[in-house]
Amino acid sequence: TTIVESSALMPAVTTLLMPSYFTNFGVIYVSLVVPAGYTTTSCVHIRNASSKLETLMPKMDDGSRYLQFWLVHAAITLLLASFASLLAWLPLSTHATWLLWAYVQLESSTRKIYGWFESELGKKSLEDNVLVRSTARIIAALPSNVEDSSTNPVHADNVAAAEGDKSKVE
Repeated sequence: TTIVESSALMPAVTTLLMPSYFTNFGVIYVSLVVPAGYTTTSCVHIRNASSKLETLMPKMDDGSRYLQFWLVHAAITLLLASFASLLAWLPLSTHATWLLWAYVQLESSTRKIYGWFESELGKKSLEDNVLVRSTARIIAALPSNVEDSSTNPVHADNVAAAEGDKSKVE
């Protein structure tokens, strides 16, 4: 099935050889049009399936794969939208985005990424989540304009002394 699915991407492959403006159309085709077509085909097969369980199960498995794909699609779209301003400055980032969507199209990669999401969201504590830990590290590394007197008593004393000097001048 991988060869058949990869052949559906062939019309968009030509956009990889073009400037980013045209590659954007290939990204739309790879990330939305092809999966939508496969999802529709999968739903039609499930709807028209016979009542035999052995013929219905592979079609249900294929349908669940595309449900997983759309969840991964939403997460990756959010990630790409978050970094859009940074990606705009990187050369060939549109081409890399095309390759990312082509990679996510593969059944094994879709299931692997979805499995990672499932394991992260299924943890008992929110602090065990990689995203929460990473966000906490990033926030801790950011500079702050607010000085806390309990963490920096020397600075608080300097501020108090400066305010005292201002009152003497007035």
